[in-house]
Amino acid sequence: MGLTLVTPPSELPVTLEEVKAQLSIQDDDWDAMLTSLIEAATAHLDGPNGDLCGRALMSQTWDYYLDEFPSKGIRVPLPPLISVESVNYVDPTTEMEVTLSNSEYEVDTSGTPFHGWIAPVNEIWPTPMETVNAVRVRFTAGYPSTGSSPAETTVPPGIRQAIILLVIDMYGRGSAFVDRTQTSNLVAYEHLIRHHVIRQV
Repeated sequence: MGLTLVTPPSELPVTLEEVKAQLSIQDDDWDAMLTSLIEAATAHLDGPNGDLCGRALMSQTWDYYLDEFPSKGIRVPLPPLISVESVNYVDPTTEMEVTLSNSEYEVDTSGTPFHGWIAPVNEIWPTPMETVNAVRVRFTAGYPSTGSSPAETTVPPGIRQAIILLVIDMYGRGSAFVDRTQTSNLVAYEHLIRHHVIRQV
């Protein structure tokens, strides 16, 4: 069981201009550094190991591997789920990967902001070969864009502001993440992301 990134996000959840506005920076001397800090702050929240406990921010494509089909359907990680590209399994007779027709399963994306689900139409999955990673689901997750810029996205405002606060804190201290109990920016950060954290069960 595991996740492999296929296509990373093509843009960041916040813009350089937004960060510069909150820092009251007007010149371009710090653009490269601030962009790197935005990338670092985003990585701190995004993906399977982020502070949000496994949530995708901007649109990204992953392969999700399982050893077998779960009897009650597949809970797709990294919500919110946008779409499922394919469901594949290793056929026990040919030992080759087979792609299921999309008419053989249903996709539920309404679990946003928690998890999407994939369920077999006839309530029975095919039997894959007994091997590690016999089932592979390729899916796209993240908050859909509503326009041409990161400011026009459905990423919750609290998450976007949390990224900006991390950038401001790193910029001001010249170092990465410090003790969160000792800085007002990072205390505010904790409050902003609290309601977006996915509790692992």
